[in-house]
Amino acid sequence: MAPVAWLLFYAVDLVEFQALCRSGIRFVKKENLKWQTWARVGILSQSVARNVNHSTTVISGSVIMEGEIQ
Repeated sequence: MAPVAWLLFYAVDLVEFQALCRSGIRFVKKENLKWQTWARVGILSQSVARNVNHSTTVISGSVIMEGEIQ
């Protein structure tokens, strides 16, 4: 168990060292952080409903296109 714990420790330490280097480079270049934005919407949200193609109907696992003969 000890060798695995040391490998995990070194992996975490490597990630922290990378973050420290990146923040140092940003500090020297005087760059700001650019945060990623997420638009969280539910499945029944209006913004999602506008982008859904409602021209298909699913019946027992098969897709029947609108105007198609069975």
